[in-house]
Amino acid sequence: MEWNVNNALKSLKDTEPKSVMEVISTNGPTVTGLGSSEKGTVTPPVKPPRKKTMTSLYLKFFETAPDKKSRSCKFCRQTYSIATATGNLGRHLNHRHPGYDKMGDVIIVPALQMASVSWKPQSEVKQTSADFDHLNWLLLKWLIGSSLPPSSFGDEWLLNSFKFANPLVKIWSTERFQGVILEVSKSMREDVRMCMEQVDSMVSITLDFWTSYEQVSYMSITGHWIDENWSLRKVLLDISHTPYPCAASDIYETLVKVFKMYNIDNRILCCTHDNSPNAFHACHVLKKDFDGRKDGPFVTSLVLLGP
Repeated sequence: MEWNVNNALKSLKDTEPKSVMEVISTNGPTVTGLGSSEKGTVTPPVKPPRKKTMTSLYLKFFETAPDKKSRSCKFCRQTYSIATATGNLGRHLNHRHPGYDKMGDVIIVPALQMASVSWKPQSEVKQTSADFDHLNWLLLKWLIGSSLPPSSFGDEWLLNSFKFANPLVKIWSTERFQGVILEVSKSMREDVRMCMEQVDSMVSITLDFWTSYEQVSYMSITGHWIDENWSLRKVLLDISHTPYPCAASDIYETLVKVFKMYNIDNRILCCTHDNSPNAFHACHVLKKDFDGRKDGPFVTSLVLLGP
């Protein structure tokens, strides 16, 4: 009996450390599922997702400054802070440069051209300037043909449209357009004077009264005649600013000045106007002057313009 007890105690001493070690080894960190009685599996810790850098499609239409503090539009060079939201950049493109997204990658080309301008040969730079002068002359012809004021080219939207086509384009200022128009007018007036000196037939005059877009009243004087080939010819002799309402004396003095300028005061056949009382009175006074000088027949033609 004693032997059995001793043996039992001995066996308990031998097995007790092992049981404690097993318990300790099984009490390590484990992950168990909620509501599960089974031992969970160990999973590695989840890393937080890395923040992605946002890239906007609008940014390719803007250039970042070397100091990284601002970016400018490739079309109009409008500058924005580097912290400006891309939504504001998109609104700038939509409002100031509609249709910018139709160009695709071609839009980057003007910026490359601008960066290489300083490296172009001198002759190529002069050629580019000459092309822009030719463009301005074409615009001047369109301006005159459409009876638009020179201030039309001061419109910001129109200038931005030209910048969209080519950022290097330079449109003349309103003052330069006015100066060129006056120089062209003086040159053409001399050509008209030489042309009228070669006219042998009588000249008929028509008067037109009109108001510009800027609500300024004008009177234009046009000469008509038949040449040696029996072809009807006409030429604009003068455009004069006339105060509104235009007095008969103003019309009379303008006609006398234009007739003497082109030396046709002795070859006037008739005058056609809009049948206004002032124009009617001015032409009758002019007819009396010509009849008194006996320079030739002068007939006042009354034509009612309009419906």
